[in-house]
Amino acid sequence: MTEHTSQYQRATRLTTSRRVKHEEKVALRQTLLFGLAGVILMILSILVIIPGIIRFIGGMSDIPEVAEDSLPPQIPQFSAPVAATSSASLQINGFTTPKAQVYIIMNGAEEKVVEADDSGNFSTELQLEQGENRIAAYAKNGELESELSREFLTIFDNQKPEVEITEPTENQSIQGKANQNFTVKGKTKPGSRVYLNDRLIFTQADGTFSSSHRLENGSNSLSFKVIDLAGNEAEKVVTVSFQE
Repeated sequence: MTEHTSQYQRATRLTTSRRVKHEEKVALRQTLLFGLAGVILMILSILVIIPGIIRFIGGMSDIPEVAEDSLPPQIPQFSAPVAATSSASLQINGFTTPKAQVYIIMNGAEEKVVEADDSGNFSTELQLEQGENRIAAYAKNGELESELSREFLTIFDNQKPEVEITEPTENQSIQGKANQNFTVKGKTKPGSRVYLNDRLIFTQADGTFSSSHRLENGSNSLSFKVIDLAGNEAEKVVTVSFQE
């Protein structure tokens, strides 16, 4: 029984040894194959891939650049145009491509031509027409021309706004403590600011306004000051008397 067991153990060790040697040979072959594949890939990189990348980069550098002189000038941009003014002269400023010729268009007609400086800035003065003035511009650089800029509207208005006070009337006599907080009413040019004794009061879109004002015993002077969008001013004073 002991001899049989010993023979079995020797056979098992022999089988295990053969299997280990076989696995070592397989692992060695795999290592050699991977190493060979790595060498082949390295050779391909040197001979094919890297030169291809170099040719691609070199080809990109050969792409012709668009010369700036072949591009139209920048569309002129105006700096903070005013919506309304009481002056017939309007100073306009803006920027475009340096040294470009700027054509100023006002109310559909060419008004002026100015040259932008080395930084692209331009400035000029326009004589406005009474009422609405629509202003735009385009730039030229040789034969190249920009698109027309966005149009802006400036209103020239040098007329003083009219102000009508409907309540109270001049020299009106107001009596009774219940009427001491009196509602004043009036109308002026739409968009104007209205001040009652230096206090700003709210105006409607149509130019009408109303506000409560506390009266004092005796004579009361109500001073209305109106300033329109163009900066024109008008004043009106209404005197009333109050008795509790």
